Amino acid sequence: MSVSTLTLVCDVVKQFMNLSSDQIWIYNQKINIPKDNRLYVIVSQVNARQYATGKKHSYAATVTSTTHQHTQETIRVDLLSVTPDALNRSQEVIGALNSDYADEVANANGLRFARIPNSVLDTSAAEITRQLYRMTIEFNVLRAYTQSNAVAYYDTFTLETETEEGTI
Repeated sequence: MSVSTLTLVCDVVKQFMNLSSDQIWIYNQKINIPKDNRLYVIVSQVNARQYATGKKHSYAATVTSTTHQHTQETIRVDLLSVTPDALNRSQEVIGALNSDYADEVANANGLRFARIPNSVLDTSAAEITRQLYRMTIEFNVLRAYTQSNAVAYYDTFTLETETEEGTI
């Protein structure tokens, strides 16, 4: 089973931005944003679109069927803070996607990070007691998924033929 794209993005951003594990998470984890001054990062998937699929058989000692799907996944990274860190450090997400470590992760997992984001938006909002700074960055990830399974194949058949002399 391959590692999810969201987990890989979290790893790349966390390493590049030097964040601790409690500062970055995948969306929908029922985590409340702490009320301190640190920067927090939430990673989510907006959508995924398949642009190619296929199936191939290989014949060796056994027959194997390999399917592949190529997808374009749109990923959203939200930076949140009560200080201007979310505004000031948003370019670091783009730097993370262009880093050598991102290239290593991409090569090891059959994906490619977009070098230029689709959008970088200031989605800040006032809360009841404070201003919450929020930057939203969306970018694409191209990813190839493959899965191989053995296929039932019968290469030995017994053939019986009825003749006047009997069964051969």
